[in-house]
Amino acid sequence: MHLTQYDSMFSFISRFNGNVLALLVVGLTVLSSCDEGNDPNQTPEYIVPGPVVTVNSYPLEVGNRWVYSMRTVITGDFSDDDNYMIDFSVESDTTIGGVPCKKVRGTETAGTVIGNDRLGFRYFAHTGFGLEMLAYWGTNTQVFFKDEQRSGVDDFSFISGFKTNTSDVVVREIPLRYMALPSVDGDIWGSEEFIPESSFKRKWAGFYTVTTDAGTFNCMKLELFSDQDNHSIPQAAGGLFLEQYISPEYGLIKEVHTSDLNTSEGQTAVMVRETNLVSKNF
Repeated sequence: MHLTQYDSMFSFISRFNGNVLALLVVGLTVLSSCDEGNDPNQTPEYIVPGPVVTVNSYPLEVGNRWVYSMRTVITGDFSDDDNYMIDFSVESDTTIGGVPCKKVRGTETAGTVIGNDRLGFRYFAHTGFGLEMLAYWGTNTQVFFKDEQRSGVDDFSFISGFKTNTSDVVVREIPLRYMALPSVDGDIWGSEEFIPESSFKRKWAGFYTVTTDAGTFNCMKLELFSDQDNHSIPQAAGGLFLEQYISPEYGLIKEVHTSDLNTSEGQTAVMVRETNLVSKNF
């Protein structure tokens, strides 16, 4: 599931430096999608404050399937405009390190690379904290390993962060804390997107009614943002900002993902990716 998730899922990866890769990997951890008729630089008018809802769990029953449309728009020193269709499904029950979890598959079904499994698999568990992601699997899945090289974060190397061996599962040293459950409006927590030093936080941020091609849903908004000054609010500029709208019954309905992009040649741009639920099978 885009759960978170990503994701950044996508084709611009080879053009960016390590810091941007660190931002883009977040998109890989979350469910995503988009509506081609909307300007991704504007707040969608069809999102309005809705009835209060409580998210107590995430619908990860085996067989559940979500289809998302996604549009990615990049503007700045370089530009791009791409549309995708993404399919997420809960494949099986399994365990990671003795912890019961769900194996979730993401596949691109329309777009640049149809049938590409670069989204791979994510392993999610309901824990005492809420919903956590325990592990990854997949060709070119962006994962960061401890390494002798140093690049921005002590003892981690962004250069060696690409997983190209598809024969094994990469277990996170610290689970990604995707959702604090039950949801409480205003709750903020460190999400361990990469490592503690990465300073990303997530926040439950209000109640909304969201309409996509799949219908109209009452949701809670979940925000992901960089908080390097530890003030528990998004940084004034730069970095990544993610808004997800979560339905208690159906999971991720909509996502709006904004990232600053910087290439090794000194180019800068802004990516806005909007994702919308098109259909579900439950």
